[in-house]
Amino acid sequence: MTPAARVITEAILEVVRLRDPQANEIRLDHELVNDLALGSLDLAELAATIEVRLDRPLFDDVAMNGFVTVGELVEFCEQAQSAG
Repeated sequence: MTPAARVITEAILEVVRLRDPQANEIRLDHELVNDLALGSLDLAELAATIEVRLDRPLFDDVAMNGFVTVGELVEFCEQAQSAG
């Protein structure tokens, strides 16, 4: 797992643990809404957390609800980081 993927999955796990303190694993094939039950506020919080941890704006023109899986979100963030 890349450093960016680690940062993103750790951020997702923190948000998931707000509702399920026993959660201990985030996989790239997990669906953000269906598997992890993230709502729109959770996704907004997650986007802000990722931007702070990666130290760059990533979601100015991108809606978080456009990502289905953790892997899609990780891939987007990695590509955005390498492009800038």
